[in-house]
Amino acid sequence: GTSAEWGGRLIPLTPHDMSERAYIDGPAWPVSWARLQQFSEEICQLLDVAAPKDVAHDKTLKKHAFYDQDIVLRQPAIVPMRARNIFSALHRRVRRKENLRTVLDATVTGFVLDRERGVVNGVRARSRTGREMVVKADQFVLAAGALESTRLLLLLDRLADGRPFASCQALGRYFQDHLVVDLGQVIGGRPQLVQRLAGRPGMGGLSRALHLELSPEVQQAEKITSAYVSLHL
Repeated sequence: GTSAEWGGRLIPLTPHDMSERAYIDGPAWPVSWARLQQFSEEICQLLDVAAPKDVAHDKTLKKHAFYDQDIVLRQPAIVPMRARNIFSALHRRVRRKENLRTVLDATVTGFVLDRERGVVNGVRARSRTGREMVVKADQFVLAAGALESTRLLLLLDRLADGRPFASCQALGRYFQDHLVVDLGQVIGGRPQLVQRLAGRPGMGGLSRALHLELSPEVQQAEKITSAYVSLHL
């Protein structure tokens, strides 16, 4: 999406992220973690990065006093500037597809429902000049970002009298976005250890940021979703 603007940190979802989390009323994803893993290598090649990794097993790290069992340390890969524009990376491949059509200036404003079967048959869209269109399909993918995807799901739920998400109380209750706050600055310490963990920008063709994430056990005990701190050199 806008990774050409804000950079982009590549870090895979974990099995815990995608599994059912009853303590926050979160159902499991409809696609398995193993299924997503099949595309991991292809994604890394597309974005010109080495696979991100977890470093909690690092023996050098564990012998230091700041190591905490409640924290999982991971190393997201930073997508290099030359690969951040997804349009540039994919547009030739997309244009060669004869069965694909891209429509711009078409904001989804509603859904076509089959109330008897309980399915979505189509979506309505409108341009800024008022032109409308209806797209019909057997399956739809919502990939409109945190706020717009939630708005569309809430609209669908309202149009269908609250039935699509009657068994899930999470929709509209939790705000998901890139909320960022600066917590502090690391001064002194052992620069070589920090560089070893985070990676020097450009070292070996890689750029990484140290990512300290709450462990699944802490998330469950405190009944919260994931939270993390990242360290940038």
